[in-house]
Amino acid sequence: KLQIASVSGKMATSTKNKINFEFGMSNNDKNLFSDKDDTDNQGFAGKIAYNQKLFDTKFKLDFFANVQYVQQNFVTLERLYSIEYKRDWNLTTTNGNQSILASGFKAALTDKFKFEYQLENLNFAQNFNGNRHLFDGIFKTKKTMLQTKTSYMNSLSSMSKSRFVRNQSEFNFYLKKNLPKLWEVFKYVFTYIYTNPFSYVIITMTLKTKRTLVMRFIFYFFNSAKV
Repeated sequence: KLQIASVSGKMATSTKNKINFEFGMSNNDKNLFSDKDDTDNQGFAGKIAYNQKLFDTKFKLDFFANVQYVQQNFVTLERLYSIEYKRDWNLTTTNGNQSILASGFKAALTDKFKFEYQLENLNFAQNFNGNRHLFDGIFKTKKTMLQTKTSYMNSLSSMSKSRFVRNQSEFNFYLKKNLPKLWEVFKYVFTYIYTNPFSYVIITMTLKTKRTLVMRFIFYFFNSAKV
């Protein structure tokens, strides 16, 4: 028998900040006809998120921070994390209570420039601790767009030590209107992935219109040398 109770809410001390919170309790009794092993039936989880506007003019700057805590015995009906959660952190086995701390900032200058940085720490009390840096940026002009996403993770567990780097950068160049319609957009995508002891590089170049793919070139590079 599984029972779950939760409460959530939000508050603000001014127009420039806000606080969101959510707390939950679960009671998972696998055998209702016995009191044996009832000590691990109940679990707790909670999350608090804070956001503060530092500048709110043509240039916008926000600071954010959140903390999430999940007891080992907490059970939920819904997915707590994304599908790629374990892969992003290179998780194999996890034991103990879990905590995630995250903080960072978001900057924007109109719609032409946006940048976000986030630092995360994931800890399992018994066998894992890791840090992850996330960078996300976009720059636009009338004829070009440059977008990049980068993450760097290092962790230490009872079974292994990991280091993982991933970058995906995209560059779009909009060609002149007087050229044939099939030569409207040039797109360049660079993807780099590094994880001990392998590294991958994928380069994709595309010439296309909004409806028709004209040409695509894909290059793969693989390296298994240990660092």
